[in-house]
Amino acid sequence: MNKKVSTLTFAILAIFLLVGLAFTEGYRREFKPNELDLVKGAVDVEDGQETAGLFSQGPGVNLPKGTYQFKLCYTAQAEDSSVAVYTDETGDTPVYTHPLPVALEKGEWTFDCHFDQNATNLQIAVNYSGNGAFSVEKMSIRSQGPVCTDVFAISLFLLALIGGYLYIRKRQPETKEFLCPSNIYLFLTLAALGVSIPLLNDYVMGGGDVAYHLNRIEGIRTGLLSGQFPVRVHTGTLWGYGYGSSLFYPELLLYFPALLRLCGVSLVTATKIYLISMNLLAGWLMYLAASRILDSSIRGQQSVQEPQ
Repeated sequence: MNKKVSTLTFAILAIFLLVGLAFTEGYRREFKPNELDLVKGAVDVEDGQETAGLFSQGPGVNLPKGTYQFKLCYTAQAEDSSVAVYTDETGDTPVYTHPLPVALEKGEWTFDCHFDQNATNLQIAVNYSGNGAFSVEKMSIRSQGPVCTDVFAISLFLLALIGGYLYIRKRQPETKEFLCPSNIYLFLTLAALGVSIPLLNDYVMGGGDVAYHLNRIEGIRTGLLSGQFPVRVHTGTLWGYGYGSSLFYPELLLYFPALLRLCGVSLVTATKIYLISMNLLAGWLMYLAASRILDSSIRGQQSVQEPQ
């Protein structure tokens, strides 16, 4: 492949990846009742079934400073129920509080909160008036604009890929062979980034144990901040009681996204850079192993395309 063509291809791909990942600077999460602390023990109560007081609270997330929109979906047959927002920084003083209007069917209450500093252990407290039926359907948090600047980290990641390509191309002798080292590197990188296209969005796709693995990354980050190395107990898990995840699962590779988090990269972007890196590593190692075992660069590339 012509060097100018391969360089242009790599540059276009790098810009595409930068633009795709850079859109993950916002924050957006939705929480169902089973992800909250239901003080009354149920997602809904009937009239006269429970006394007035705290109905639910959660989700206990950490938010970077910025402005956020909160939405609570609920039903309330009587007045005087309310919603309030607390953080560890403000203690018992609510950041926001407001009564909830009557909503005989599914109602929504939307409000904005601005945080001048990072909000730790944010809790949305829903208080029940003690009158009429009441239920909480779900709640969501969405940032009003970017709250994490991850472009610098993404740029460094891309520069590392481009630097590797330029280094290999500079070291290789002049040749017209198609399967020269720089073209092989380009092919493997294109293949790995191609399967990573579903990551080019502003969220992390759910399913399985995704939330648990995200908590593992955060657990390593908080453990390192607390002075642990290696991190044995994730101190911020299970409402601050901690969990010894590393006693059951190996976590060496998760230190990479955890270190990105320590450098100020958002959890979403740190996770995506980690997943893309694993795709790249898998492709390169597959090629090296197959090409040496089969003594053929062509078969090495085929093994990346169609692993047996």
